[in-house]
Parts: sequence; C-alpha cells; structure tokens
Amino acid sequence: MNVSNFLWRRGLTSVLASRSSGSLACTWRCLSSPAADMSCSSPAIQDRPGEKNPFSAFAAGGVFLGAALACSNGSSQLFVHADADAPVTSHSPDSQSGIVLYQYTVCPFCCKTKAVLDYYKVPYRTVEVNPLTKKEIKWSDYKKVPVLVMDGKQYNDSTYITEEIKARFGSVEPSKKTGWLGGVMGGSAPQKEEATEEEMKWRKWVDEWLVRVITTNIYRTWGESVGSFDYITKNSMGWGPVERTAARYVGAVGMYFIAGKMKKKYSIEGDDRAHLYKALDDWVAAVGGSSFMGGDKPELSDLYVFGVLKAIEGTETFKDAMANTRIQDWFVRMADVVGESSRVES
Repeated sequence: MNVSNFLWRRGLTSVLASRSSGSLACTWRCLSSPAADMSCSSPAIQDRPGEKNPFSAFAAGGVFLGAALACSNGSSQLFVHADADAPVTSHSPDSQSGIVLYQYTVCPFCCKTKAVLDYYKVPYRTVEVNPLTKKEIKWSDYKKVPVLVMDGKQYNDSTYITEEIKARFGSVEPSKKTGWLGGVMGGSAPQKEEATEEEMKWRKWVDEWLVRVITTNIYRTWGESVGSFDYITKNSMGWGPVERTAARYVGAVGMYFIAGKMKKKYSIEGDDRAHLYKALDDWVAAVGGSSFMGGDKPELSDLYVFGVLKAIEGTETFKDAMANTRIQDWFVRMADVVGESSRVES
C-alpha cells in the first residue's frame, strides 16, 4: 500500500467511524435529539504519546462539514433554542480569570459567538480546544464548543450564550462594560428581551439553511475543497508544514465526498453557488432599506449572519459571494459597527 492510499484510508476511516457513532468530525452540531444545540463537536481520535497526529487538523476542518449533516441518532428536526438543561456549573481553571471562550477558531458557531462579544465590546479571552483530545475542556462534562465561562459560571450552546451576552451587556452603556475580572461594572442583572417572530425566523434560517449552503460551496470542487482546508488548517491550530499538508489533502478528499452526500440528504439540488447567492440576496432583500435587520442597529440575526460569513472570510466562496451578490454593503456596515475584536491576550 503506498503512502497516499494509507493517508486516504486512514482519514476516510476516521470520518466513517465518527458517522457510525452518531457524530461527524467537529461538525456544526445542529441536528440532534430534542435538546439540540448550536455547537461543534469532534470524535476523540487520540494522538500517540509525544506525537502530533496529522489528522487532528482533519478533524478540526470538519467544523465546516455543516449544519446539514445529522450529528446524532435522534430526530432530524432542527431546534434553534439552546438546551436549557445543559450544565452551567463550572470547574474551569479559568473561571476566575474574566470571560473565557473555549473555541475552535473557524467553527461558525464560535465565530457567531465572537461576533456578539465583539459587537457589545465585551473583553474576553479565547482558549483553542484541541478537537481530538479536548484536554482544554476536560474539566467540563459538556464536550462541545463554544463554551463560555463568565463570572465563574459555564454557559453552553452558541444561541444560549449569545442571548445571555445580549441580556447582560446589550443595554449597558459603553462606560459600564465588564472589566477583565468579569461582571457588569455599574450594570444590573441580565434582562432578556423577547425576540420578534421575524428575528427568530432569520436566526433559524442562519442555522438551518445558510450554514448548509455554505458547506456545500466551500467543498463543491476538489480545488476549492483543498483551498478551504488550507484556510482551516492555517487558522485552527499550530500545525507544522508536514502535518498541515497531510491534513489538507486527506481532509479535502473526505469533505468533498461527504459534502456531496449532504446535498442529497437535504435536497440541495443544482448549482451550489446559485443557492448561496440566492440565500444572501434573500437576506439583503429582507433587510430592505434599513441598515440592518434590526433597523438602525444590528440585532442577533445580523450578528449571526455576520459571524458565519466571517468564519469563511479567507475562502473562494466568500470572495465569490462578495462579488456576485448584494451582501457586500451590508457586510461592510456590519464590520464597521462590530469593529475590532474585543478579545484580550492572556
């Protein structure tokens, strides 16, 4: 057996094994049993002691496999709201170190969470989670990202996290934003506002349709799959050139074929780009003459779309979307109001 066949078979076996156990490598955890969430998970493929597994990046790249693939053996219905019963008691070693986001850098649901944190100018620190060993969240019973630790409490699920962030910081004046040690400086207890039916519709649309269409696009051809995986491996973890090359090609092959199966499963027929362009133009049409879906300022659905698009900013799919739809003006406005990241160094 030659080296390329070995790499291919090992990589494909990892994908198939994760599928058979009810999850896919670092999937956008969208389709689940009734208490589903919007987060990313991955199989526990272990490295050999003292050796970096080149397929760690393969698993990490699977965050873009997409919201459209079933991640469990449960219902195929998608639930947008968070799992209210998810554990919140934190034993994080960072729980007293301000607000900490445990993430995969290019996970769309982590990017969605970061967009909300950045918009509300909430200082936070990030911890990159190894998608295979997950040693960074070994303290948690909840093994998916994003996980946010704030005021010593653990919050799971990107939708629940972002709603909590908005409730806590959305009505607080900039001068009263949180300090690095956590808590609202001069603020009051979180007051959650009920989202309108229209906003909930578009929040659901982001998770239920937009991320699926994006997934089929970034892996639609062999060349684009390789390019997307190159972007993912460069932005996820600190891989060396050998590991990155192996992961890029093995991952690209696997995701190319699986994305094709995803199209069949969710009846995404015809030209992938056409579906993406229509989705983004539908969004712009719904925004209408306003600056944002929320009117003069963004609402959570704006931040969700922005975050998901930021997750693919370095790909050909993103470039084509900006050039061939009406989304660019809205995206530029969003980038302006969200501003620089409020992430702080350790």
